[in-house]
Amino acid sequence: MEEEKKQRQPHCLVLFFPAQGHINPMFQFSKRLKQKGVRVTLQVGCSRDPQGLCGQLLASRAKNFGHGSVGCFVTHCGWNSTLEALSLGVPMVAVPQWTDQTTNAKFVADFWKMGVKPETDEKGIVRRETMKKCIKEVMETEREREMKRNAIKWKGLAKRAFEEGGSSEKHLEEFVKHLLSSANA
Repeated sequence: MEEEKKQRQPHCLVLFFPAQGHINPMFQFSKRLKQKGVRVTLQVGCSRDPQGLCGQLLASRAKNFGHGSVGCFVTHCGWNSTLEALSLGVPMVAVPQWTDQTTNAKFVADFWKMGVKPETDEKGIVRRETMKKCIKEVMETEREREMKRNAIKWKGLAKRAFEEGGSSEKHLEEFVKHLLSSANA
C-alpha cells in the first residue's frame, strides 16, 4: 500500500556533477522539491573515476531514470543526457548552459515537443519561480499529456532505430563500407 502511494507521488530525478560545482545548488533545489511534496532521487554523475564507483552509479542512474514514476528530468541538455531522456521517454526541463546544449534544448522544446525551456533573467539565470512553473508545466498541466505522448513516441522511434535492421545499424554498415572502400582505394 505504501509502495503504491509512493509510485503515484510526483518524482523528479536530479543529476549533478560534483566536478562542475553543482552539488550545493542542486541539493538545495532538491530539498525545496521535497518540501513541496515531490519525491526526489539524487544521482551523481562522474567523468573521472579513480575509485571505480562510476559504473555502480551509472547502473543505478539508468535504473532510476527509466522508472515509470519519473515525471521529468531537469537537464543541462548535454547530448548524452538528452539522448538518455529521449530513449527512455522522459519529458525534460531543458536548462542549457553553453555550446551544443542550446541547440539540444531547442530540439527538446520546439521540435520533439517533449519538454520546456525556462526563460532566463537579464543575467542568464533561471529563477526559482520560473523553474517551479516549468516543472509544473511538464508534470501537472494539459501539456503534460502532450509532452508524455511525444516522449513515448520518440522513445519508440529511438528503439526501432537501434533494433537489428534499424536505421542506426544501416548507417553504421554504410560507414564501415565507406571506410573499407577508402582503405582499399
